[in-house]
Amino acid sequence: MKRRVIIIFTILTLIWWGRGGVLGQNKKIDSLLAVLKIAREDTNKVNALNDIAYLYRNSKPDSTIYFCQQSIVLAKKLMLDLNLSLWTGLSNAVGNLAIGYRLKGDYPKAK
Repeated sequence: MKRRVIIIFTILTLIWWGRGGVLGQNKKIDSLLAVLKIAREDTNKVNALNDIAYLYRNSKPDSTIYFCQQSIVLAKKLMLDLNLSLWTGLSNAVGNLAIGYRLKGDYPKAK
């Protein structure tokens, strides 16, 4: 009987804990998406795109890939047009892109 109660308690705790993490993540994503709508094309937008991609990595790998691709294009454009050094933003985007492809099971593109 005690074992059954412990198992049920553990399962309910894990479910409750898991919901909190997902709900907190959605608030962060919603906030970053709002920032993204009004952001100018600068390093802040590259960072916001990378943050959104990172938060989507486990739940929506396709969205991770999408936002990483946008971040890479913008970082390269800023590096060429404004002669800015965005190696950190670019490397974060490429790393997140590899994670997105790996989670989708597309291992050749994840390399």
